[in-house]
Amino acid sequence: INDLERLNFIKKEEEIERYVFRNKKTYPIYRINYKTHLNTIKEYLKNFKNLQFIGRYGAFKYNNIDHSIEMGIKAAKNLMGDNYDLDKVGQEQEYFEQKL
Repeated sequence: INDLERLNFIKKEEEIERYVFRNKKTYPIYRINYKTHLNTIKEYLKNFKNLQFIGRYGAFKYNNIDHSIEMGIKAAKNLMGDNYDLDKVGQEQEYFEQKL
């Protein structure tokens, strides 16, 4: 909250509630048909207009730090009225390995 206030995003007294969940040594586990279940969860979570899932754990995909930062910036912009599709971050063809 101090950082958000320093950047003029919000004032401390505007905060209603927050929650941070931290896990040590966690990593997404991919199983057959995991995307079907993941899409069900994401569709449900779209009901919460102020909730965005970003980064490796939030997006449940292996993206690099650049993509995680980009997702964070775009998520912040979404909260200010933009409409970025965070699932598309890091999906550009140039990031996929190619067989030579």
